[in-house]
Amino acid sequence: MADGAIVKNWNEIVGAAIAQHSHPEKISYPSRDRTNGLLHLRVDGSSMATQLQHLTPQLIERINAHFGFAAVKRLRFIHGPFPKKIDGISHRSRPNMSEKRREELDQLLSPVNDPQIKSALERLGRVITEN
Repeated sequence: MADGAIVKNWNEIVGAAIAQHSHPEKISYPSRDRTNGLLHLRVDGSSMATQLQHLTPQLIERINAHFGFAAVKRLRFIHGPFPKKIDGISHRSRPNMSEKRREELDQLLSPVNDPQIKSALERLGRVITEN
């Protein structure tokens, strides 16, 4: 469940600055319940690799918050080049949402009180406005 979604939503989960230097490859799970996985994260040869190692707790927190459960418990860093294309599109070419669209989305979601529902609707809104 989280395996494919993490690749597709990586830019949204960690932000453009981190996504530019990293790419999730897969999640290995220790059991059938598919929680507390090991995320295999490819990192380019930049100095970002060291920074990402220091940011591991925050990255895991953001990933798990995105999915709403403990999908990832540990990260494994793999140094090397990224694949050229993922699902036919470059992972670096995903456009950012314009400020106007972001404000419109925030305004539409302002009545939603539940943070998990609001987060899910925000992710959906971002995907819809990108297409």
